[in-house]
Amino acid sequence: MNKATITALTKKYMTVIILLLICAFFGIMDSKFWTFGNFISILRQVSMLGIAAVGMACCMLVGDINLSVGVLQGLTGVICAILLRDTGLPVAVVFLLALVGCTVIGFIGAAIIVKTGMPAMIGSLGIRYVVNGAAYLIAGGLPIYSVTDRAKWIGQGSVLGIPVPVVVLLVFFVIGYILLNKTFLGRHLFAVGSNAEATRLSGINVDRVRIFAYTFSCFCSGVAGLILMARNASGQPNGGNGSEMNVMTACVVGGVSALGGSCDPISLMVGVLIIGVLTNGMTILGVSEYWQIVCRGLVLITAVGFDFYNRTRKVKVKVQDTAPKAEAKA
Repeated sequence: MNKATITALTKKYMTVIILLLICAFFGIMDSKFWTFGNFISILRQVSMLGIAAVGMACCMLVGDINLSVGVLQGLTGVICAILLRDTGLPVAVVFLLALVGCTVIGFIGAAIIVKTGMPAMIGSLGIRYVVNGAAYLIAGGLPIYSVTDRAKWIGQGSVLGIPVPVVVLLVFFVIGYILLNKTFLGRHLFAVGSNAEATRLSGINVDRVRIFAYTFSCFCSGVAGLILMARNASGQPNGGNGSEMNVMTACVVGGVSALGGSCDPISLMVGVLIIGVLTNGMTILGVSEYWQIVCRGLVLITAVGFDFYNRTRKVKVKVQDTAPKAEAKA
C-alpha cells in the first residue's frame, strides 16, 4: 500500500478515525465509558440531534441554513401537549396534526425566504423568533404536563430492547441516504448546492428544490420535537432552544459543507456520534456545562475552518492545473 493510497483512505475515513480516538481517550480516562448501558445512553441522547441533522444537512446541501430547527421542536411539543389535553384525539392523530403544522410553518417560511431572495440565515433567524414567541404564547410561558402514557412511548419506549428514539433515528438516516443517493431529488439537491445558476439554466426549478430542503428540515425538527416532548413527558416552550448550534456542528463535522454541494449521510451519522460522544464523555468526567459549550463552539469553528481551507486549496489546485493548458493553447 503506497503513500497516496494511505493518504486517500485517511481522508475518506477521517471522521471515523476522529470518533475512535475520542472514544479511546474517554475510555482511558474513565472505564464507565465502555459500558453497554452508556453506549445506549449516547444513542438515545443523539436521537433528536441526528433526526434534526438529517433535515439540516439537506438545507445546508443547497447552500442554505435553518436556524429555526431548535424552537420548532419546542412548538411541536407544546401543540402536542395541548391537543392531548384538550381534544381527546388518538395519539397518532395528534402527532400527525403537530407534524403537519410544523411542516406548513416550514413551507411558508421557505417560500418567504426563497421568493423574496433574502439570505436564509436572516430569514430563518426571524422565523426562529416568531416560532419561539408563539410557543410561549400558546403555552402561557409554562410547561404543559398532559402527556399520556401512549404518547410517552415514542420517547421512552423500546422495540426488541432498542429505544424507540434510536429506531426512529436509524429510519431517518436510511431515508436520508436513499433520498440523497438514489433519487432524482437528491441529485437536484447536490446540483443546486454546487452551482445554482448552472442548475437553473439546465431546466431544474431551483426555488422548488430550496423550498423542499427547508420544509423537510422543519419536518425533521418536528419529529425530533415529538420525541423531546415524550421524553420530558411535557410540552415545554423552551424545548430545543439553542440545539440548532449542535445540529449545525454535527453536520459540519460530518462532512456537510457550509458552502453547500457536499454531503455524505454515513459521514453525517458519524458526525452526530462525535458530538454525542464528546458531550457524554465530558459529562462523565465532570466537565462543567459551560466548558462543554466552549468545546462545542471550538469544534464548530475548527470544522468550518477545515472546510473552507479544503475548498480554497481545491480551487487553487484547479487554477494551477488549468493555467499551463491555457498558456499552451495561446
